[in-house]
Amino acid sequence: MYWNYLKSGFRNLYRNKLFSVINITGFSLGLAVFFLIVLWINYEVGFDRFHKNAKNIYRVVAEFDQNGIVDNFANTPAPLGPALKEEFPNVIEYTRCAQIEKNFIISGNNQFWENLFFADEGIFKVFSLKLRAGNTANILSSPSNVIISQRVAEKYFRDENPIGKTISIGINNQSTFTIAGVLEDVPSNSQFKIDFLLPFNNLSRNSGWDIWNYTTYILVDKQNDYKSLESKLQWFTKMYQLDPTTKLHLQPFVNIHLFSNLRNDLSENVYYPKLILYVAIAIIILLLASINFINLSLAKSTLRNKEIGIRKVIGANKKQLRFQFIGESFIITLISFLISIPFIYYFLPVFNQFVNKNIALSQFLNYGSIAFILVLLLVLTLVNGLYPASVLSSGNPAGILRGNLSIKQNSIKFVRQSFIVFQFVVAIFFISGTLIIKSQLNFIGQKT
Repeated sequence: MYWNYLKSGFRNLYRNKLFSVINITGFSLGLAVFFLIVLWINYEVGFDRFHKNAKNIYRVVAEFDQNGIVDNFANTPAPLGPALKEEFPNVIEYTRCAQIEKNFIISGNNQFWENLFFADEGIFKVFSLKLRAGNTANILSSPSNVIISQRVAEKYFRDENPIGKTISIGINNQSTFTIAGVLEDVPSNSQFKIDFLLPFNNLSRNSGWDIWNYTTYILVDKQNDYKSLESKLQWFTKMYQLDPTTKLHLQPFVNIHLFSNLRNDLSENVYYPKLILYVAIAIIILLLASINFINLSLAKSTLRNKEIGIRKVIGANKKQLRFQFIGESFIITLISFLISIPFIYYFLPVFNQFVNKNIALSQFLNYGSIAFILVLLLVLTLVNGLYPASVLSSGNPAGILRGNLSIKQNSIKFVRQSFIVFQFVVAIFFISGTLIIKSQLNFIGQKT
């Protein structure tokens, strides 16, 4: 029976080719824009979650209170990490990180400027970073070792094996380093943009408790209540005689990108209200696409009076007619989704340039995303099909066949006009609201 509804739906789409092309094209474009924004949201929400122990990693941050003026920093002193591991048994490992931007590097005849990243050996235990070449064991114990990224290896050494080659880096009066490893590329939605990873010991000249220049991450036991650990940090600051105006806090690693707005963050984070704005934009675009779909379906209703009347005369009831129209809605929704895929693929590079990201479709290919798409298609089928199905299946068959248009054409006309007005109002509100919110977020960003 349901197969007959689908066959009837396909025949109806074929008979009304122009309507079908307009409806499917409009809806597929709306879906494409919606999914591009969803990809963006998924990219931001998924920041740093590829690390195996992401939920058990915390960053130690500092709060300074100077005469009632509170300021928050991502920086901590170098001895903090080792001291935390020594004092708290549930701190499994730590790593201290620092970054120097645009440093002069010489490799053979190549001279270039690159960012440098410094860390302890613990970085490989705290985070899920892997080497394509080299061994993580003791690789950062020698101050003269350097690990380069896969991108750097391909860019500067091409097909050559870079392991064992030397490069000169402009730190500590132009030091020579030996390439000891090649780091696997990490997803682009990561805090760490590491091209040159050097041992933290190269920064040991600034290793006192009074130099707050480094970012400290700790890996804690899975059973640990980090709030309980955080409360003990105040005792820790007193024991190590830190500035009494200073408080230490633990920040969940997975929350940094969305909720952190500290001074001296290692990477640029997204301001959380912006993400809410993206979600609102995606929902509004999908809503407008669905309203346009319903409007076109109602506009075609006058052309289907005779078909509906004949079906009722030969015994079709309201339930069967509604199933037919919902079946047509499903077909259009499914075809629109399939057509939206090449649109997404084609426009994704342009979208990436617009939002200054490196979003890949592969990041969305997982079971959760497939489930989301299936549920969305079902919801859209019902949203787009239920009201037209309810309206078009009502009415007296004899009146319809006599041309009395007893399926409430005046009501349909009113609904269509209301939808059009609603679309214009939403579009104007959407554009105006976006501009206002964007200016407010920029203002807040400048102030913070």
